[in-house]
Amino acid sequence: MRRFFKKKRARWLIVLLVVADVLGGIGFSAAIFSSFFPAPLRAAGIAVPFVLQAPHSRWVQPYEDACEEAVIVMLDAFVKGDTRDRVPADEADQRILAIVALERKVLGYDKDTNVATMIRLINDYFPFEAYAVRNPSVEQIKAEIDAGLPVVIPAWGKTLKKANPYFSQPGPRYHTILVTGYDDAKQQFITQEPGVGRGRNYRYSYKIVMEAFGDLKQDAKGRAVQGGERMALFIRKEKALQKGAECG
Repeated sequence: MRRFFKKKRARWLIVLLVVADVLGGIGFSAAIFSSFFPAPLRAAGIAVPFVLQAPHSRWVQPYEDACEEAVIVMLDAFVKGDTRDRVPADEADQRILAIVALERKVLGYDKDTNVATMIRLINDYFPFEAYAVRNPSVEQIKAEIDAGLPVVIPAWGKTLKKANPYFSQPGPRYHTILVTGYDDAKQQFITQEPGVGRGRNYRYSYKIVMEAFGDLKQDAKGRAVQGGERMALFIRKEKALQKGAECG
């Protein structure tokens, strides 16, 4: 009986495809086909050593605003082939402070940095290349993961906090996370979340990440505010050998 219904369904599909091809062309036929055979759910992940932005859990400056620095340390470790689950606290602390010192020297400050500034620091002082992508879709971000490359997402921290009970009060305003995987079945990104101790492989829904997504935007007093441009940082690790200077 089951085989009979399968054959009957296949015959009806053939008829529908023929009719669709006559009426609407290939695009309509593809739509009919996909309704009968939807694309399989996918999942993928990249191994990236986790770094907590306050490696010894001392949530004071400069660590309170060191999410960008922690993300850069993670990217650098990834590009260099570091296979550890986590960068040890002492080492992470040293490397974060090295970037803070670099920022103070090059930029004159070390607090929140936007995507353009992160790109400048990476391209001038680290052995890989970074570039900005304006308003990438979920599918574009997933495509980078499929290619084996993590993606940096700047975000409004108050929105992320809705899905992360581990942030201390009042939670971050501007924040940065590293997307290293995805899970279509659960509609979630897998991230390295530098702002919480349980941030290794922390999961945020696609919806929350895209809702929170936004580059640094500041008011007249220099405070981070919601509504920054949707700008992500993508990398090219194959450029690593073409760079001279390194940090950390």
